[in-house]
Amino acid sequence: MNMNKDTIHRYALWAQKMNSIRLTEHIELSDFMLLTEILRREVFNEAPINVMWLQKELAMSFTKVKAVLGRLEARKFIKKIPSKTDKRYKQLSITHSGKSFAYKIISNLDMEP
Repeated sequence: MNMNKDTIHRYALWAQKMNSIRLTEHIELSDFMLLTEILRREVFNEAPINVMWLQKELAMSFTKVKAVLGRLEARKFIKKIPSKTDKRYKQLSITHSGKSFAYKIISNLDMEP
């Protein structure tokens, strides 16, 4: 598979920027990925994410999912809400501070991969 140099360069710059954000904002890529997915679903009025979806769609172990959620909850970026249809399940919702943080990170990226 061949890619042109500009495409490779653009992806490398994007990866460097993501790593810089990871280090300065103290957020792991998996945390940011989850936060932006919750935000995307809210913006597009899609069904909220639940823990089982994370495990299945992102191929994350329960331990990894629990760690990511714990970090995001500790920073008050997300909250768990009991499902309206099945109280055993928790849906994930982004908080105001989570939205602000996600928007800040997205605007700092200012480039497409």
